[in-house]
Amino acid sequence: MLIFEFLLLLLFLYMGSRFGGIGLGVVSGIGLLFEVFVLRMPPTAPPINVMLIILAVVTCASVLEAAGGLKYSQIN
Repeated sequence: MLIFEFLLLLLFLYMGSRFGGIGLGVVSGIGLLFEVFVLRMPPTAPPINVMLIILAVVTCASVLEAAGGLKYSQIN
């Protein structure tokens, strides 16, 4: 059963990658719903630490962009 679930996960990821960035998230969510409600996989707690690290990196990149730090290589 574990191999079937892993192959199903890869199938949903492949299908999502065909739709682009936001499509990957949508199709992955559909895959998660399928595994939870159809295959009865128990959901766990969300990875809060990972989500906070991603939030910090995106915030730093946006501050760098707003301050003009990413345009340094275009000046030279």
